[in-house]
Amino acid sequence: MSLKNTRNGVLDSPLRILIYGGEKVGKSSFASGAPSPLWLGADAGTDHLNIRRMPQPESFREVLEGIAEVTANGKAEGIETLVLDPLNWFEALVVADVVGDSGKSLAEWGGGYGRGASAALDRWRQIKNALEAAWHAGLNVILCAHSHVKKFEDPEGPGYERYELAMNREAAGLFKQWVDAILFARPDTFGKVDPTTKKIKAYGSSTRMLYTELHPAYDAGNRWRLPAELPLSWQAFIEAKTQGQKQIASLHVQIDEGLRELGDAEVERKVRAMLADPNVDVAAVAEAVAEKLAAQAKSVGKEG
Repeated sequence: MSLKNTRNGVLDSPLRILIYGGEKVGKSSFASGAPSPLWLGADAGTDHLNIRRMPQPESFREVLEGIAEVTANGKAEGIETLVLDPLNWFEALVVADVVGDSGKSLAEWGGGYGRGASAALDRWRQIKNALEAAWHAGLNVILCAHSHVKKFEDPEGPGYERYELAMNREAAGLFKQWVDAILFARPDTFGKVDPTTKKIKAYGSSTRMLYTELHPAYDAGNRWRLPAELPLSWQAFIEAKTQGQKQIASLHVQIDEGLRELGDAEVERKVRAMLADPNVDVAAVAEAVAEKLAAQAKSVGKEG
């Protein structure tokens, strides 16, 4: 391990995507556009797609075995993308593995006090770790999930309803932290005042949209500077991602040039540490370096 082996710039890694939304909105069709995908999950939901599928898992252990098999042999079999669809469907297998034949509910298992929930979350971590291994093996990972509407209690104001993953909140958080993009899919809708009743009615079209940035109504986000909304298609997504990565690469060049001009080792150390965070806003870092450079130039001008 040596600093001589460090790497700068944007790395071209496999994709880690979580896409969620209502049933039949087009999540699976979106994932089918990914390079050489293989499905692991419930068979019935993708009957309409001409895709490659593994046998439907009947237990939590079969889920881990399926992911491990793809990790070990997927590339040799021409597989480039592993799709879990729907992610929510695996929850029943997780719970069944925890409670076994005890006859207890998850809340009752182990004497209660959250022991069942803790054990279930540990199994979700095992799934996440198995997916991490698949990703490190060079496979794209796409997680499709259903959404539901839940009341959000805002500590700073009145509560409101928003779309969330239709699964255990802690488990959902585990995967949301792991992926590079959380994408929310839904039909293109808008509110319009009815001229007769004066009430707002929902209108829409057959267009399906993909939302990529955090909104009060749903969770979303990405590390590729995607537009806030896109048509729900793999092609549109990849084109936007490619453009976003070009912008990020350009920002990295701008930052490197600014740091060289500044010539301040301590500032460079702090900037490099910031850029090591995958969630950092590279544009904000580039702006901060530019401001530092402008301040330095102004100071030099005054001294002159």
